[in-house]
Amino acid sequence: MKLRLPRRRPPASLLTLGLLAMVLTAGFLVARSHGAGPVRGVSASTPTIHVADPTLIASVRCERCHVLSRPTAANAGLLPSTKEGCLACHPTQRKLLTVAGVHPPFARGECTACHAAHQADQPKLLKVPAGDLCTTCHADKRKDQASPGAHPPFAQGSCLACHDPHGSAIRPTLRADVKTLCFSCHQRVASRDLGLAVQHPPFAQGSCTACHTPHASTDRPLLRAPLRDVCMSCHQGRLFRMDITHWPVAQGLCLSCHLPHASKYESLLRTNQSELCMSCHPMWAKR
Repeated sequence: MKLRLPRRRPPASLLTLGLLAMVLTAGFLVARSHGAGPVRGVSASTPTIHVADPTLIASVRCERCHVLSRPTAANAGLLPSTKEGCLACHPTQRKLLTVAGVHPPFARGECTACHAAHQADQPKLLKVPAGDLCTTCHADKRKDQASPGAHPPFAQGSCLACHDPHGSAIRPTLRADVKTLCFSCHQRVASRDLGLAVQHPPFAQGSCTACHTPHASTDRPLLRAPLRDVCMSCHQGRLFRMDITHWPVAQGLCLSCHLPHASKYESLLRTNQSELCMSCHPMWAKR
């Protein structure tokens, strides 16, 4: 007579791990065959998977992020928290927690506010395109993106061209100083003006945002206010408060005589003084 030994059940944690692996595999296959439509040029048939090789998804070590044996409603079994779980694999981001311009959601460890935990249709596991993601919190910028005077990178939702999404030593989370950022696109301005003899101090110092707004404006080219107001915010000398005012000055046509960034001539004049005056007063040239 044969003795039948009772079958030993596998540990609960192994059962849970196996079940998670099956669910993840099924989810991956469904995403490939029935994914949502493409978003901004990203095909839903090639989703971003939170694993180096999508074909190995069945063997993902779920316990890297989840406590399989003791899941709780408070943290869905995350080990030990979303913030620490993410930083355990992304240690290069940890140093950004101490910079002056740390992004508040990142500082609070709200990684899944922007990133999907398992898979997404966007690079870096973003839940939606970066431009749309930023305006979910920065809703006041959404209207500006559609305005005629919007800065092209801003209008196109390319927020990450200028801002680091986690943090930076340069507020507000800028990838580089303002001068470097602006000249990375406006190379023609840099090559034309930086070598000229007379430099407008804000331009020479790289204080581009003293005159220009980086996102959108009703005054071209991205001026913070009408031209006369921008100039007079620094130039309020007594000559501008006398009874008789030169007509272009009274009208705020500062750029009819002056260049805004740099010039070969003193006082940032567009040309030498006599030629400049005669361009409006030709009758005096004949005398």
